[in-house]
Amino acid sequence: MKTNLTERVGLSIKTIVDGVRSKLRHFTLDPSSTQLREVTTATQRYDAGEAEIDADQNLSPNGRFNALIALKKEHYAHALAWIEKNVDGLSKRIGIETASYMAAARLTRPTDAVARLTQELRFQEIRESVIEAIEDGDVDVVMRPIVLARVYAEGDAETRAAMETAPMQISITPAGGVTVAPLIPATIVEERAIAEAELATPGTVEQLRELQTLRDALAAIGETWKTALHTGTRQPLGVDDPIVSMAAGKK
Repeated sequence: MKTNLTERVGLSIKTIVDGVRSKLRHFTLDPSSTQLREVTTATQRYDAGEAEIDADQNLSPNGRFNALIALKKEHYAHALAWIEKNVDGLSKRIGIETASYMAAARLTRPTDAVARLTQELRFQEIRESVIEAIEDGDVDVVMRPIVLARVYAEGDAETRAAMETAPMQISITPAGGVTVAPLIPATIVEERAIAEAELATPGTVEQLRELQTLRDALAAIGETWKTALHTGTRQPLGVDDPIVSMAAGKK
């Protein structure tokens, strides 16, 4: 039985929307929302296109397969464009708002050159002390990020500022590889800044939290849409899946 893409994606959308609707007070996400209407309209066009290919008696088997490939490629590109507009757009908005909270939480740096150098030397002393304590404690590479996150969370403003401004760290992975990463991941720094703003003025970051929820829901819908197109639609026999090829960077 041929799978209807609109029905498959629609069921997933309903599940995702039902899971987040109660968490959104300032934003609306339901089947009538512009973003979701765009998905439904696009999947309906795909189903109509597939039906048209089926009904075309002038197409040879190979011609029908090639037409389906072209349809899938076109629809996949449409899904990517939707994700870029809705998910990536929200991510940029979230990034701008988060940056404002981080700037407010950041320790003020001296403008005087001598005072600034003195502060940086103090920061370096703190970083060395933190890393030395971890090494003396024989913390393995797996536990190291967890221990650093705890030190950061429990530290005073000066300690956190020193860790936030640390140079990139080179470390060896359990598999023996080499990685270069910040001493404290940006996500932890961002979450700390948001939590401080929320503590100082309750309700301040409520809309930001909702934006994150909305972004994550739309991202899940986008991924579901792409997956349904790949696994839920007929695959031309003997031909590489155009969706897999595009995802791998093969045009």
